[in-house]
Amino acid sequence: MVRLFLAETRNVDRLMLQRSARAVARSSITLLMSELRMVVPEGGILAASPSSVELFAPFASGLSCGTVGQSTIVSLLPADSAMLASALYSGYAWRGNDGRYAFVDTAIALSWGASASPCAAAGLTTLSGGQLVAVSPPLPASATAGTPIFLVQRLRYWFGPSADMPGAVALLRTRALDAGTEELAAPVDSVSHFRFFREGVDSSESMPPAVLDDLRGLELNLVGLSSRRRFGASRPERAARRSAIYFANATPW
Repeated sequence: MVRLFLAETRNVDRLMLQRSARAVARSSITLLMSELRMVVPEGGILAASPSSVELFAPFASGLSCGTVGQSTIVSLLPADSAMLASALYSGYAWRGNDGRYAFVDTAIALSWGASASPCAAAGLTTLSGGQLVAVSPPLPASATAGTPIFLVQRLRYWFGPSADMPGAVALLRTRALDAGTEELAAPVDSVSHFRFFREGVDSSESMPPAVLDDLRGLELNLVGLSSRRRFGASRPERAARRSAIYFANATPW
């Protein structure tokens, strides 16, 4: 009876640790995928390697209403309130007549609660739950009312040492403006890495393209670990997860 009890206890422990490893592998996917899908690859990817990706992640979108003084008034579409509250504004991207986005990230300023007069004059109505903001520097004079605009924050996703679990590796998310870092998943195996989808190539590649504007998506290869080893095991339980994330705002030509 004692042997049976020990065997069952150890089996339950093994199953719990395997579930823990799978939970680590799943925990980072929702936030990472929601932010990366909105990336504009042409100009939105700042640096990339198998262990780190730095980018401009859109957190709100809207239409320009016009320029007043040194600011452009933007009517934002309704957005997740938690995302707006946690985002750190790093600039904006606006769509030109050729369909490509240009990024503005120097000498930037953002003001909430802008005047609705320019939007009314342009015939644009802010939707319920939307907001009016003023961004500067303003759009060029050639930009017309109704120009699509993304508000972006500069983020870095990377694999590095875990602060919560000393000696372990974690998937981390860092905001560039304040260096605020949060752990999305820990502990993970050191073999975890990013792979890259290049324009015109169906399968992922181990290294990013030489020209980052040719990047069209990422593949996250994450191997979650249990927080401890089960009795008699030489290493923690492992659970591998592979997720392909394609950028939704790639230029279609």
